[in-house]
Amino acid sequence: TFALVWLVEGRGWSAGSAGAVVAVANILGAFGRAAAGQISDRMGSRLHPLRWIAVGASTVMGVLGLVADGPIWVAIGVMFLASILTVADNGLAFTAVAERAGPWWSGRALGVQNTSQFLASAVVAPLGGLMITQVGFSWTFALATIPALAAIALVPVREERPPT
Repeated sequence: TFALVWLVEGRGWSAGSAGAVVAVANILGAFGRAAAGQISDRMGSRLHPLRWIAVGASTVMGVLGLVADGPIWVAIGVMFLASILTVADNGLAFTAVAERAGPWWSGRALGVQNTSQFLASAVVAPLGGLMITQVGFSWTFALATIPALAAIALVPVREERPPT
C-alpha cells in the first residue's frame, strides 16, 4: 500500500521512477497469485499454501522493516518479494472460502469474506499512514508482520477437506 509513498517521501525518488518500480512490483504480484493457484491445484490443497504464504509474508515484511532505510537495491529487492507474497493468497482465499462453504452457501460466504476484507482495507490505509507519521516506514513495515502472523495461526489446515 505504501511502497510508492516510501520511495518518493522516504527515499527521495521521483514520482515517475517510483511509479515504474511499483508497477513492476504489481505485475510480479499478479504472477505470484497465478503461481500460488497453480501450486494449490497441484497439491489439491488451498489452506496449506495459504499458511505458507502467511509465513513468507510475515517474514518478508519483517525483513523489509529492517532494510527499508538501508541500501536501496536491497530494499527494492525485498519490496518486490513483499509485493509478491502479500498478494499471493488473494485468489486462494476466495477459492478456499467458496470450496469450504459448498455450492449452497458459497455466495453468502464470499459476501462475508469480501465485506470483511474491504472493511480491513478501509482501516489499514489510514492506520498505516498514521503509523508512518508516528514511527516511520521501517517500523510500519515491520509491524505489518502482525496480521500475517495471526493468519498463520488462524488458517485451519487440519480441517481442510479435499476440493470437490
